Amino acid sequence: MENQHILENRENWNAASEEIRLGIAKAILEEKCGENFDVLGFEKFACQGIENTIAVYQHRATEMTFHLIPGDHFPMGAQAQWHDIQDEYYMDLNEACEFLVKVSPFLISRFLVTQEAWIKFGGGDFSSFQRRNLFHSTRRK
Repeated sequence: MENQHILENRENWNAASEEIRLGIAKAILEEKCGENFDVLGFEKFACQGIENTIAVYQHRATEMTFHLIPGDHFPMGAQAQWHDIQDEYYMDLNEACEFLVKVSPFLISRFLVTQEAWIKFGGGDFSSFQRRNLFHSTRRK
């Protein structure tokens, strides 16, 4: 897809014209989603003074709203200066040194997904799902 590299970096995506972003948003649908989604447009979101423009899609069968999150790189892990601190709290974190993580673009639902919507979306039936406790408490009772 032409201009896909723009979607791989949040800053490039935000700097692109709306015409280019719309072309990318439509191309993603054709390439990855078939005829299951429609592009509704764009919304701006801001957090900690950083504003991002996000493509908004609607799934036809469920009418659920999805957002296309651009890819980017971000640092993960503890910065070097924290590894020198001999504080018990920081030692308990056992956090690795900072490294760069790449997140690819992805679609995410704007709201929680109900079982009914999941089935319409093409997921399996939850009625036979055997729930396991994935979280093991270490607290004593």
